[in-house]
This record gives sequence, C-alpha cells and structure tokens, in this order.
Amino acid sequence: MKNPNKYTTAVLLLLLPLTASGVTLATIDFDANAPTYSYGYAFAGQGNPFVSNDAQTSNVPGIVGNTGSGISVDANFTTTNNTGMDYNYGGFGLGFNAPVAVAPPSALLTDYTVNFDVMVMGFTPGLTTVNGNYEVSFKGPGGFNIKIQSPITLSTSGWQTFSLTIPASSVSVGDAATFAANFATTTSIDFQVNATNAIGFAVTEPREFGFDSGNIIAIDNFTMTAVPEPSTSVLGLLTAGFVLARRNRRA
Repeated sequence: MKNPNKYTTAVLLLLLPLTASGVTLATIDFDANAPTYSYGYAFAGQGNPFVSNDAQTSNVPGIVGNTGSGISVDANFTTTNNTGMDYNYGGFGLGFNAPVAVAPPSALLTDYTVNFDVMVMGFTPGLTTVNGNYEVSFKGPGGFNIKIQSPITLSTSGWQTFSLTIPASSVSVGDAATFAANFATTTSIDFQVNATNAIGFAVTEPREFGFDSGNIIAIDNFTMTAVPEPSTSVLGLLTAGFVLARRNRRA
C-alpha cells in the first residue's frame, strides 16, 4: 500500500524554514552590542521679523550612560523674552548608528521591523503623553541613504517597548525605488527618537516640555529584523517540493 503522507511530508519539510521569525540585521543593547557612535541634539528658535530682542536657545550637555542601560540625552531650553513673538519652536532627540550583521534580504521596506525601548521625562505638568517620531536610515557606500520618519506617542509611564513595521509611505529622504535598487549594499542602520514639538509652534500653544533642563529621552534594546514576504524564490521551493513529492509517489 502506498503511503499518502510521504509526499505531503516532503512539501512541509521544505516549508518549515519559511515560518522562521526572521533575519536579525542589527542589535544594539549598549552592553555586548554597542553602537558605532551615538549623538544627541536640540534646536529652538522663534519668529517675528520686527522684534530683535527675542532669544530662545537650547543645548545638549552630552550622551549619558553609553553601556549597559541604554543611552539618554538631557535638553535644556531657555528663553529671555517672548514679548511680541509670533511663534516659537523647539525639539530634541537622541540617536545612534548600528553596523548590520547581515545584508538586508528584501527590497520591500514593509518587510522590516524595529524593536526598541524608550523612556521620556520632563513633560509639562498635566501632560501624560506627547507626540514623537522615530527615524530609521539605511546607509551604504556612494552616499546611499534612505530615511523613514514615522510618528509615535511617548508616555510618562516609564519605559515603553515598541515593535513597529517600517511604513513605506513615510520615506523622508530618498524613495522606495532607490531602496529597492540598493538595499543589499546597506552597511549600517541609523536610528533615532525625537520630540519635535517640545515647546510648541505658537506662543499660545501648550508646551510639551518646559523652558528648563530635565527634558530627557532614553533608548535601549534596539533590534531590526526582516521577514520577507513570499516571493519567486519561495515559489521555487514550493515547486521543488511538489516535484520531490511526485517522485516519491512514483517510487
């Protein structure tokens, strides 16, 4: 009697590797896996061409805690005079560069996921959430740089863990076609989290952070993984499976 399961088993064995959780491109835990470099930044300004004595400044003392428990940055915003100001603005952020362990396997941005922990402190009293962004850049030789910027909600609840699929619609530098043509040349990933509306865009707008120090963003436990969708290579494996099954059936 023929075994009806032996060719089915052959196909399933070929399919098993396709269900894996994905390929890890980069891991930064600020312990065993450190970034190539890290950086913090802040910006602030105001607008009213008829008022010359308004001044709004920002500074970042430096990166704190580059090993073990992630990195953090403390932005200090100051102002000397808001009189007559039409609008003001300010924000700050923190980022790092991570070398890739393997070349990206897919030409589709939506096949990539970033996982990271973030903690933010220094909110204006009464606020429990503020608007933020995360940014991911694929970098390679010859000036290859594809940057994706997408919004996230930052909370006062302590460490937040995010697991996000990169949205192809949020490319801010370059385009999806350039990524598809050059993705395999990627040598590093640049990642950052920022709060770009920290002190408002209008004088009457509620400020998310204050004109003071203690405005902190911290990042830890970053990974980027890729889980490509089924493609022609997958179809080739399926075809090979059915051929093997047919041979076994004839045996």
